[in-house]
Amino acid sequence: MCRVLSDANGGAQPISQIYGNLAINSAYPSQQNSKARFEAVGERRRQVVCKDIISLAFGLHQPETGSSAASVAEQRCRHEAAIIYEAGSKGRGIPWDKIDGRRTQEACREALSYSPDNRILKLMLARGLIVDKKTGEGWEILENGVRNNDAVAMMLAHDIFHYGIGVALDKKVATDLMMIAAQGGNPAAQSVLGSAYYYGDGVERNLTAAADWLNKAGKDRLPAATTLLGIMHFNGEGVSRDDARAVTLLQSVQKDDCLADFYLAMARESNRGGFTYHGTDAERFGLSRQYSRIAVSLTCPADIRQFANTRANKIYSLDVGRNSGPKGPGISNSVFEQSFAQAVRLGRDAIKLSVWGRKTGIISEELNQTFGRINSNNLRQWHDDLEKEKDCKRNGYNGGYSQSGCY
Repeated sequence: MCRVLSDANGGAQPISQIYGNLAINSAYPSQQNSKARFEAVGERRRQVVCKDIISLAFGLHQPETGSSAASVAEQRCRHEAAIIYEAGSKGRGIPWDKIDGRRTQEACREALSYSPDNRILKLMLARGLIVDKKTGEGWEILENGVRNNDAVAMMLAHDIFHYGIGVALDKKVATDLMMIAAQGGNPAAQSVLGSAYYYGDGVERNLTAAADWLNKAGKDRLPAATTLLGIMHFNGEGVSRDDARAVTLLQSVQKDDCLADFYLAMARESNRGGFTYHGTDAERFGLSRQYSRIAVSLTCPADIRQFANTRANKIYSLDVGRNSGPKGPGISNSVFEQSFAQAVRLGRDAIKLSVWGRKTGIISEELNQTFGRINSNNLRQWHDDLEKEKDCKRNGYNGGYSQSGCY
């Protein structure tokens, strides 16, 4: 079952419970009473997978007071089909396979009723049409954009030919469209073209060309492309190895790309790019937490998550007899508390961690016991909620369990 790994208290909750809380605490713009909110959440929940949790919360969030009807309508359209290739997207957009065609058409047609000439709203509507198998109508919108040298339309057309979305797969046509958009100066297109050259996807692999196009995209390149350029400098692929440049690039997108976070962790562990790692207790805590964060990231590839989890466990392996008494300046209580919570969430031996905390003298016995109680209570609540959710399903409910009961 899909499950979040942590909440504000360091515990864990079933996703269905999160949905219940959203239904209680949030208001869908056009549905203000509790019953309607539950129905709205129930309908949305059928569309949701693990990676959509944040997206779901955004969709249920009530617009700021004073927002115009046109602004609210545009926000709803963007929520359904935001385009990664739009200027200023910073790599944030809705993947094709996460678009609900009918919802997108409804939201974007409403937005277009306020702004009928908005080209981006038209292109988002085209995505909904194509996903809903109304390819002819959707392609007509894209084709009109391509004829007008609209780089965003070209890249969406690239997508449907590259992945065969509603049309026969044709990577040559896709590459031609991408090349035109990139040569026209669109940073997103240059980012994708650079990545295509790096992986040999639709073009012959050429690391030098990859680096050239990624550099041409400049500061407006997609986060994933910035990560790729950082990795190329880290490994000396197509460019000279430059640890400092690699770290600078990776740090600029660390919050947006788990792969950048992963390479920064490796740079820190290997003392590259200006990092100095001596293996002190505080450094081990920090590095292990970084690898642990990567290990539970749903946006990271499975092999990266597995490797990060192995590294986190290796760095965090505890020999309670190795240390005794206080160690240097010690570690802050907040660091210890977060690491303790992490140990519980990732199924590690929290008892050993508690013993290690006492042996090293980094926190008092009283605080150690307090942290232990907090995390034990969170874990117990997690199991209780799981059992209640199972009871709800046995009794015929399609949703799950929240504080107000089954839904």
